[in-house]
Parts: sequence; C-alpha cells; structure tokens
Amino acid sequence: MERVLEVNNLKVEFMLKKKSIPAVEDISFHLDKGKTLCIVGESGCGKSVTATSIMRLYDSSIARITEGSILFDQKDLAKCTDKEIREICGKDISMIFQEPMTSLNPVYTIGQQMIEMIRSHQKISKKEAFDYAVQMLEKVKIPEPEKRMKDYPHQFSGGMRQRVMIAMALSCKPKILICDEPTTALDVTVQKQILNLIDDLKESMGTSEILITHDMGVVAEMADDTLVMYAGKVVEYNNADEIFRNPQHPYTRGLLKSIPHINDSVEMLPTIEGTVPTIVNMPKGCRFADRCPSCTQKCKEQDSPLFDVNGGKVRCWLYEKDAK
Repeated sequence: MERVLEVNNLKVEFMLKKKSIPAVEDISFHLDKGKTLCIVGESGCGKSVTATSIMRLYDSSIARITEGSILFDQKDLAKCTDKEIREICGKDISMIFQEPMTSLNPVYTIGQQMIEMIRSHQKISKKEAFDYAVQMLEKVKIPEPEKRMKDYPHQFSGGMRQRVMIAMALSCKPKILICDEPTTALDVTVQKQILNLIDDLKESMGTSEILITHDMGVVAEMADDTLVMYAGKVVEYNNADEIFRNPQHPYTRGLLKSIPHINDSVEMLPTIEGTVPTIVNMPKGCRFADRCPSCTQKCKEQDSPLFDVNGGKVRCWLYEKDAK
C-alpha cells in the first residue's frame, strides 16, 4: 500500500501571553493512498489544529510546529518555506472547512473564485478554467452550473455552498483531501448527501482523505482507520473495524456508548462526565483521569505512553502489562 502522508511526533505550540503552550503533542499517524482516516474527539481535543498544521494554515505569530515531521512526497512540510507550501496546498493537498460561508468571499461570484483558484495551480486560459469550473459544479450535482457561476455565495443554500467548496477542493485533483467537519450546520438529509458525494469523488479520483468529526456514526460509515484524540494527544489509533468491535481506551468506549442502538429502549443516553481540560490547565498525569471510570493513582500522577495493543496504539496504563 502506497503511503501518501506520514506524521511523526508532531507538536504544535501556541504563544499565549509570551508563554509557549502545547496545543497538540506526540501526534503520529499515516495515510495510505485511496484510504480515509477519521480523526475523532470532542471539541477542544486538537483535531482541527492537527489538520491545519499539515497545511500550515495557522498564524505563524501565535502558532508554530516545534517538534516532529510531516512527510509528504519526499518533503517535510514542517520545514518547507511559505512558497513551497503555497505550491503544494490547493494543488496536492486541499481542505474543506466547517462553514463554507466564512471560506467563500461574499463580494465575488462563485465563478470568479473558482477560476482564480484553478488558474493559480494550472497553466490554462480563463475560458478553459471557466469550462472546467462548470464541469466541477456539475460533478457535485449543482443544477444549471453555468448559470450558477454568476451567482454570489449568499444566493446558495448551506448544502450548495458546501458542494461549491468540494468542487473547489477537488478541482486540481489533490492527492489528499482534508475535511474539517464538512457537514456542520447542515440538516441530516443534506449531511448524508455531502458525505456520499465526498466518498464518490474520492473513489473516482483516487484521492486519500482525512475526515475530522465528533460523530461516531460518520466514522462508522466513512473510516478505514481511526485516530481518537483527547486534550491534544492521541489516545487510540487503529483500523475502524477494530475500534468499533473492540475499543480499548476508556474515552473511546465512552464515545461509542453515547450512540443509541436502534433496538435499545433508552430513557437517558450515557454521558462522559466533566469537560475537556483547556491547554492552559492540563492535569499532571493522564489528561482523561478526572473523567475516567478506570482511573488509578498512577494515572493521576503520570501520563501513559502509547502501547501496542491489538494491532493499534492505546495511551492507557491499563495495558502496560499486556502491551507487545
């Protein structure tokens, strides 16, 4: 299996009040050609920071990669110049953001924005770019695509704007597509359509995908591999089938228990008590200790390394003796 991306021991720090604070650390995973990796966890767990760091989409005055590597096409993206990153992003690695209305410029037509993006990465005429943009809008099933090229973002519904973002992201046939909760604020029916559309286009173009979500139902449907994050660290990493069939980390189990089964009679959904700690108030030991039903004194005093368990990785002292 061809490996298109490999992230090793990634650490990203934020500068807050002249103090450097880790936002994510010790993040390692890989992405194979044509596969989908889902990064899952609650809000504030570091999913989006991890994804935007791959494309270096952060303000360098307040954030920086301080450790680790991001290997893509024989290059370490963590060490690339701004010029090199601009050449790669949009062409070889594209991203679909949570809210398309904030990603599309309200004062330019959809056509103008698509043509500009296409021509910035392909040496083609404006007419050729226009025709290609129309084809991409047709691929994402937007009615009357040539006519809609003249419309502005506010003239599209939320689902249609997200389809435009998908068309723009895939127009240069990227090797990697990063989707940061692409169905946020969309109704359930439209969510399903968008996810199916992304999956179909990924298959037809041979694109590899990183999908960020907090919805375990989406993970079950889309993922080949799953990375579970909590408070800026990886707590479990394995293939999706193994994660759902035999979850190892207490946090992963808690996420899965919160999903009701269709045949169950449920009066109240199980919850994980407490909240994710902030980056300025991380606990001394395991970051999940205060919410964990299996917490021991050792968990409160010392954070666990990642252990090799069942063909995957688990950050929990429960597996210290069983780890291979």
